[in-house]
Amino acid sequence: MIVANEIRLKYNLVEPHIIKVKDQVDNILFNYCQKNNFAYASRKKDLDSLSEKFETGRFNSWDDIDDLVAGTIIVSNLNKEPQVLDFLRSQFKDLQIKNKQTFPLDPENFRFDATRVYCKLKSVQPGLESIFDKYTIEIQVRTALEHAWSVATHPLTYKSNVIDWETSRLVAQLKANIEQLDMLIVGASDIKKHIVSRGWTGVDFKKQIISKTEELIEQGFIPSEHKPKDLSRYSENILKIFENISDLRGRYKKKNFKDLLKLYENTLKSLKNKFPMSISLYQVVLGFFIEQDRLSDDSKIHFLITKEMKQIFPKSNQITKVITIS
Repeated sequence: MIVANEIRLKYNLVEPHIIKVKDQVDNILFNYCQKNNFAYASRKKDLDSLSEKFETGRFNSWDDIDDLVAGTIIVSNLNKEPQVLDFLRSQFKDLQIKNKQTFPLDPENFRFDATRVYCKLKSVQPGLESIFDKYTIEIQVRTALEHAWSVATHPLTYKSNVIDWETSRLVAQLKANIEQLDMLIVGASDIKKHIVSRGWTGVDFKKQIISKTEELIEQGFIPSEHKPKDLSRYSENILKIFENISDLRGRYKKKNFKDLLKLYENTLKSLKNKFPMSISLYQVVLGFFIEQDRLSDDSKIHFLITKEMKQIFPKSNQITKVITIS
């Protein structure tokens, strides 16, 4: 597209400054997102987009442009937003926050309304004070669902060569669905009370494994260092061992599981003050069941048996279905 020469010359002059600002913003936000398991994206406004923005007539001057540098923090759900805003307050200055509480909206209208924070960098590098004070940064805070909607529908309406009522209607309907899904996630603990349990034993078995494991950790039978990072995944892995030992799908599955859970408990309690510290909790359980000849070697899964485990549980050398690491 043709860009006014004045805009082009000014952009070429300030682009190195914009890049410096973006690099500084990226350093702050990317590290924060990495530590908190959030996704992050950023961009600097290109020349064509900037020119089109001036043509809207909404900006009096170059200094009014508030998104030459923009970042997006993508959180798992709306409950995470307050902690992100607290972090932004600590790292940036002159914050202006625009979110669902700051502007009215027709209840029948569904449009992009993710939280946007307009701010400036605090100067941390000598000589860059004037540069950092010049440019306003836009930081959006979106849920994962909002981000998916935005990415998927952006080419359809916001920057499209075709405008029609039907597409705009579809995009609004999708936004309404996304808003509802976000609310369902935030209110899951209350909403689940209205869902009737169907009594699936696999879920019940895993809940009991988690409950018993947490109880043994709290009582000191399992060292805190052995607490799995993800108890849900751990319960699935232990249940697979149980299924290998006994038919939990048969008529006596609940009785069989109850017996195995008791064996699990007694085995771990017997290790108080002599817990192996060189292998994981899963390997401790697996090793004891192997030593007691409770594990079948015709399993459909492969087992994590390391050199340390073989030293502690000699019979584990006989297992052939093992995961090859080196």
